[in-house]
Amino acid sequence: MSDSISTKQYAFGDDMIYKHEISMNLATDGFRFVAHEQQWSEEQTERVFAQLGDINQRLTDADCQEFLAGVQNCIHDSELLYQHVTNFTHKMLQKWGVDDN
Repeated sequence: MSDSISTKQYAFGDDMIYKHEISMNLATDGFRFVAHEQQWSEEQTERVFAQLGDINQRLTDADCQEFLAGVQNCIHDSELLYQHVTNFTHKMLQKWGVDDN
């Protein structure tokens, strides 16, 4: 993995967020939220997760900016934040052609 990918930063209010932090958020919380919402079995969850590969490599600048814009709009509302992370992760699974059935 190149340093430019892992150390790429995006403005988030007065803070900076690293691309790898966004990747980790999707790989942990986002993926877990989608699996729960879709009521995947443990086997299905493992199979879909295995298809993801390196999320850090898959995310584009536009993806990261869209994700952070959505987070910024709902940062103080946990239910809206949950929905945003879930919806965004599901959108990325579709964009990347990950079979989630």
